[in-house]
Formats: sequence, C-alpha cells, structure tokens
Amino acid sequence: MYSGEFEKSPIKCTVVLTPFMYNFRLAEQLNVHRKITGGQCILEFPGGYPHAVSLTDDWNHTILQLLRFIEFTGMVSINPWPEDNASFIDYHIIFDSLYVFIGSLKLVVDQSFYLEENIKKSLTVLATLDYVGKTSYCESKILQSRGIDKEVVKYSHQSVRVDPKTRQPLEFPSFWREKYKKYATGLPFIMKKITRPEICVIEYHYKIQTCDIDEQNHTNNLAYLRICFESCKRGAMKRRYKCFSPEMFKNGLKELQIRYENEALLGEEIIVYVWEATGRIDQLFFEIVKGLDVCIQASITFHETPINNPTEVVNKCNL
Repeated sequence: MYSGEFEKSPIKCTVVLTPFMYNFRLAEQLNVHRKITGGQCILEFPGGYPHAVSLTDDWNHTILQLLRFIEFTGMVSINPWPEDNASFIDYHIIFDSLYVFIGSLKLVVDQSFYLEENIKKSLTVLATLDYVGKTSYCESKILQSRGIDKEVVKYSHQSVRVDPKTRQPLEFPSFWREKYKKYATGLPFIMKKITRPEICVIEYHYKIQTCDIDEQNHTNNLAYLRICFESCKRGAMKRRYKCFSPEMFKNGLKELQIRYENEALLGEEIIVYVWEATGRIDQLFFEIVKGLDVCIQASITFHETPINNPTEVVNKCNL
C-alpha cells in the first residue's frame, strides 16, 4: 500500500488496492459459487459481502470498498477457475495481452444497502452482457441480498478494447461479435456530457502520484472517484456550497455516474472542478481536466432521507 498527499492540498491520498481482488483463493474462502450461461454469469456469496465492504460514517470509504468488491466479482467471473475453464464472455481470450479502458460507468445504490443486517445476508451477483459494439461492450451487475425484493445495487459500465502500444480502440473479432451479440439485448450505457459553468465552488490543482496509477500505466478509475469524493468533502469543510447540503452525506450515496474521456499519466498536473446542481440540495457535478483536455466528468447524487427514517425531505434550494 502506498500513501501520499495531494499536492497543494491537505487531502490525504490513500488508496488500498488489496491483492485479494485478483486472487482465486479469496473466492474459495468466501465459498463463492459460479454459473456462466451465454451472456450471463451468476455468483453466489453465501456469507454476504466480504469483511472488506464495511459500513462506516465515512460514506466515500464505503462506496470505494463497494466498487472494489464489484471489481473483484468481475475478476471472479472472467477468469478460468482451476476446475472450471469457463470465462464470462470469453474475456480471457478476447482481451489477452490487451488493455481494457472504461468509457462510462453508473452505480445506483438503494438505501437498504446501508443497513448493517443486510450486509451480512447471502448475496447474489448477476452479471449481464447488455450491448456489443465494434470496439466496446456494456455490462451490468445487479447485487441482490436474500429477503430483499428489489435491486440493492446496480452497476453498469462500458468497456473499450484497447491496443497497449497505440492506446487506441481495437475492433472485436467478428466471430466473437457474432457469438455474443445475440445475448446482448440491452442498450449501450454512455454518460451524457455535461457543461461546466464559468464559476465553480471548488477548483484546485493536483499532481498524479504513484498511488493513482494502475497496471495500464494511467490513472485508475477509482483514483478519479477518490479525488472527486474528497473534493466533495473539502467543499463542505470550507462551507463553499450554497444549495448542496452536507447533511446528505449521512443519507448515503444514491447514484454515481462518470464519463472517462482522456488519460492522465504519472506526474501530470490536473485541475479538479466541482459545482452544484441548480436548485438541488442532493447533487454535485465534477470535471477533471489536463491542459485543454477533459479527463473525466462525473455526477453524484445522495438519498434525500436519512437512513432508517423515511421522513420526506423537500429537494429544493433555499437561498
């Protein structure tokens, strides 16, 4: 684990990318059961979420751990097991020696996720291939806890097949597209572009550090999210918000969307912008730029009512 600090910022740059995320032994320890059929993969976690996913007062820590767990379920589904050579969507074949860049992702979290008793319930993760394009595919994962008759977590993402040398998109082989296109009956998910206003509540400079870089030699998608989350909290500490209420933090994150446009590499300077949704107390927008290039755009929305207290909250800004 590497710990560093934001340059020109008091915010800590601490990332825990635990080795078990790519370790089959963890799946064994968790007694995970897997079934792959066509464009779907079902994972059963009899003991519920692993201990790494914990509910704390620090909402961004909880969400980042949830996203790391979702990454882990992806690795469990796409990698062949010692006694099961299957791979969800033949991932290990079609992406062998290539890079996979995320184009967009969306996370929707029902408030029931934040209840301690639900974390411990047996969990089913259903991964579904939604769309197959020329160079990218879209997949969704639904996390369902036993005894809850609704989706607790839904994670959707667009992944792009990339050449490691040119870092440009590569088309899928025609045989793979023909094989899996029949299973992909959904629509592609791509976050819509947003327009940054001239004046933002937060604007600061940051230098990409070693802890931000992944095995593809660029800033990791979760590092971008960590920077957005911490800047969100920083705005609250400095009382920069006019409409957005920091009280929303206690209600739990409801929805996250992020659009990745350009890479940021080790040592490069980026600028982080944060602004409020017009007339709303529960939503913030983000843009990270490098020079004239936009690296990412994102939005986060919080639940309007406190956990365990469904009291109605009027979603308007009282200026």
